[in-house]
Amino acid sequence: MKNKNVFYAISVFVLFVLFVFIVAFSLFRKPNHIISDCSIFDSNGNLIKKYSDGFACIFLDDGSFIVHDENSLKRVDSVGKILWEHKGEYHHQITLLSNKTNFLALSNADDDHLDRTARHGQIEYWSTEGQRLKTWTIKNQIEYFFHWLQQPVLKSKPFDGPYKFEYEHINAAQEIPRNNLEKHDPAFKAGNILISINYRSSLLIFDRDLLKPIKLIPLPKTITNFHDAQLLSSGEILLYINAEASNDPRLLIKFHPLTKEESTILTHREAGSDQPAIFGGVQLLPDNTYLLNIQKNNIWSLGIYSTRDGFVQIKSSEALFGYAQQYKFENVSQFLKRNKSL
Repeated sequence: MKNKNVFYAISVFVLFVLFVFIVAFSLFRKPNHIISDCSIFDSNGNLIKKYSDGFACIFLDDGSFIVHDENSLKRVDSVGKILWEHKGEYHHQITLLSNKTNFLALSNADDDHLDRTARHGQIEYWSTEGQRLKTWTIKNQIEYFFHWLQQPVLKSKPFDGPYKFEYEHINAAQEIPRNNLEKHDPAFKAGNILISINYRSSLLIFDRDLLKPIKLIPLPKTITNFHDAQLLSSGEILLYINAEASNDPRLLIKFHPLTKEESTILTHREAGSDQPAIFGGVQLLPDNTYLLNIQKNNIWSLGIYSTRDGFVQIKSSEALFGYAQQYKFENVSQFLKRNKSL
């Protein structure tokens, strides 16, 4: 009887340890899917499925997804039915917030200046149910902080197509994570929104609770063209440099918004890129490697850069780009499980 009790106790203990391990693994395991535009790849860069011809998607746990195709923003359910649709001019990212009930979309508004049509950047704050809750015109927000920017086209750039000028070129929105700057400046608190404004060489922070802009961060003159600005937990801002427009040899850099210090992580030459980047993005992964875009022989490839190993491992050259021009590492297991579209 005693031996049976001991065996029973050991069995219960082993099962308990196994249960704890499974729970811990499910909670802390690294995301295992790569998102590019509206396509999902496995962690090795192999295509699982392309879900839309749109330029950017966010994939929801119920099997539906939200997509923009430049001319509209819409939500498509798990069997391919459109749940809601809104007409407008959208570009670059759609950013799902951590509450999973709200998201940000980047859009454009028209304005006339000197008899020429100009393009203004806008940030739209949405519910996933299709209600647009707030819209900010970026030009107005910049002039709110810098009253001397009264000249409408201070740093506008020629733009091919129906627009003669583009004012700001917003190209990314990030929900700020927990970071070391929160205790020094409340603008950097987790949950606020960081916006990249390329043509103004600036970053703008929105207070998500108050739904208003609270801080503008002018970048040094050495940083003139960039995509995908992200505030890291260290308090540094990670930037992907678009050297095609500036001839900057750097590809990945960090910038500290308080000390103004810059550091180069990787150059185009070190990454093996044979031409300057026109587009691109980067994401710092949990294991301190970088997921990024490499352009070589006119082909965009998915690369993983490790500062420890000092080289870029090309994971796939099949992951072609549409419009968003960047990869994100996410866990979309629930979406894949519940989406039934063909």
